[in-house]
Amino acid sequence: METYRHDEATCPRCLAALYYGTKAEPSCWKVYYLCSDCDWEAMAGRVDRAAISHQDELWERAENLGERWVNSA
Repeated sequence: METYRHDEATCPRCLAALYYGTKAEPSCWKVYYLCSDCDWEAMAGRVDRAAISHQDELWERAENLGERWVNSA
C-alpha cells in the first residue's frame, strides 16, 4: 500500500505521525491510517469510486478522513 504522511494527525496511542493509504475494492477504496512508530492501524472509512474523477481527489478525501486524529493529544 502506498502511504502519505498526514501533516497534522497524530497517533492516539503514542502521538507519532500518522500515514494514510488506500486499498482498492470493486466499488470503493478503503482508507487506512497507520502509525509511524507503534503498530496502531485503523480503517478511517471508504471513498466511493463513482465520486472520484481524478486520483488527486482520492488522496484529498483520504487525508480529510484523518482529521479526527488532529490534536488527539
